[in-house]
Order: sequence, then C-alpha cells, then structure tokens
Amino acid sequence: MATLPITTIRQAVEKQVRNRASEAGHAFQRICRTGYSEDDAIRRIMLTLATEYYRLLFLGQSPDKARYENDLRRLPTLPWEGAGKTDITEALVIAKILENPDLNLMTEEDTVTRYRQLRAKSSVIFHDMLKRVATDGITESAKTLGIMRNNVLVGNESEMAIVMDHALFANKRQRIRYIDEYLSGIPEPDDDTLIIADALREIRFCLLHIKAVIPNSGAQVCDLLRGHHFPLIDISLSQTAIPDAVLATHVFKPDGIHISTGAILPLVDPDAAREVGRIYDWASSGGKDEFDNKNETGELTTGIMRILLKHGAGSRVEYATPGEAVHKPAQNTARVGPNAPCPCGSGKKYKKCCGSY
Repeated sequence: MATLPITTIRQAVEKQVRNRASEAGHAFQRICRTGYSEDDAIRRIMLTLATEYYRLLFLGQSPDKARYENDLRRLPTLPWEGAGKTDITEALVIAKILENPDLNLMTEEDTVTRYRQLRAKSSVIFHDMLKRVATDGITESAKTLGIMRNNVLVGNESEMAIVMDHALFANKRQRIRYIDEYLSGIPEPDDDTLIIADALREIRFCLLHIKAVIPNSGAQVCDLLRGHHFPLIDISLSQTAIPDAVLATHVFKPDGIHISTGAILPLVDPDAAREVGRIYDWASSGGKDEFDNKNETGELTTGIMRILLKHGAGSRVEYATPGEAVHKPAQNTARVGPNAPCPCGSGKKYKKCCGSY
C-alpha cells in the first residue's frame, strides 16, 4: 500500500544523516551547532528534500542533485529564504508534498521495484480483461482506427497493441463495465488487483512531452492535454526516450506511480502534429466540461490515435519486453505473425491469444 509522503521523506533524511560524511550529515551537524534541536535539524533537511520533490512534481524541473546539495549547504537557511523572488513557500511545500494524502513518494529503488510488481500484475489483468471483450469490441476498434481492411486485421505489432488498448480503455463507460465484470469473476481479488483496478477507472489518455530522462527509471513528462507534470516510470523509456519527444499513451496511477499501459504512439510527423492540434482545439472549444466529455467517450482518444496511425507512428515503436515500448526508426512494417509474442503482454503466441478472437 502507499506510504505517506512525510514518512517516506523522514526515512530518507534519517538515512542520509546517518552518513556523517554526506552533505545531509554535514548539514545536520552544522544546524545542531547553531542551537537547533536534533528534531529541528531533521525537519529543516526534510523541508529541503521536500522542496526538491515540489520542483520535480509541480514545477516540471529536472532532478538536480547539485542543487539539492547546495540547498543543504545553506541550511539552516531554507531554500526559499533569502533566495530572491520565488513562489515556493513553507506552507506550499508542506501542503503539496509532506501532507499531501494523494502523493506517494518512495526511493528510486523502491519505486522501480514496486513498478515492476505493478507492471507484471497489470499485464495479467489486461490480458484477462481482453478475454471479456467481445470479438466485435476488438474488431470495432480496428475498424475505427483503420487497422482492418476487407475484414482482416492488418496492423503490425505496435498497431495491434494500440487496437487492444483502444478497445479496453478509450471509452470510460465500457472500461468501467469491463473492470466490474473482471472483478466479479474473482471471488477474493488480492490487494494489488484492487489497486490496479481502481487506478484503471481513472486512466487518462495523454500527450506526453518528455522534459527529461530519469536514468534507470523513466522520464519527467508534461501532459500537453492538461498541463500536468509528473514522473512516468518506464524502464525501457529511460533507455530510449529523447528529450522534447511527444508520446501518445494511456496513463494510470496505481499506488501513486504513473505508469503507461505500454501501448505508445510517438508524435513525430509535422503534419500529424498540426492535425492533432486541430483536434485538440475541437475537443476543448466547448470548455472543460466538453473536453472531459469527449475524452471520456473516446472521441478525443480515437481522433488522435487515428491521426498518428495514419502518419505511420505505429512503425516507430517496437516492444523490448511485454508491456514496454521503445522507439525505433520507421523501417519495420512487418505484421504480427501467428507465432510471435502477443502484443498484449500475456507471453502467449499471438494465434493462441488475441489473434484467436
């Protein structure tokens, strides 16, 4: 289950302080020498670390170890004290980070470990949910997205993954029904299943602008459709992502960790970008309520997917591991063979899995 931010940050600070040779260890000793209690010293270091999280999660700034260590050297003066013009305040850092019940903060190692658990479980859930989608559901998505010709599915591996993703998640009303049907077939679902199911209820289709790569973890991104900044955890993406690239994908947040469904389309073609801009203007022209409605019913998602597929985005992605996409040059247009691994991530052959629908 998720750990409260203030607990996670305190544990991280106490671990840093135990290393007396570290910048945090030096800061702790210096603050105590100036007359502060040990608890006050820990609190000031916690506020300094929480400020880094605020910059990362709410200002879209890249992780910066040098900046954090410089802030530690200035203690007991806090980062926003005597720093010139800044919108950061103690109250803001406490409310947005330390006491934010919706925010889950873990160490990078713990985040990646938890991500791997959630990724493996979600791949199983996606496959099981696909079993509950009628043949017409996948067929209808393929037709809608232009991946079916003469009643034959003609997409390559990444395009088939997009079809399945669209069938499961594009329409919120259908998605909720699939989740409820899936859970009703499990007498006693485990905690992770419930965590993922709850997160899938609020899954969002996003246009992710990669602001910075987070080594061995993922990327710091901004959702261009909503202006939200957050770290997307995806091991393959951390190895292949290019700063300033734009990716279209569904994102959900189990246990406070932002994860994509693994079905990704890059926005690289200038004509595609112009068309996507026009469809976004259309979706948002009626205000927030109209935008939300078109997004939840799948109109916006479908429109963007169709544009990107039409301009060849499906040929610029391949799958290194189940559920994780990586970029590649637009060369390979091979179709999914019957004996190839199924794009849904089940580990089965395509002909024995989604290709049998």
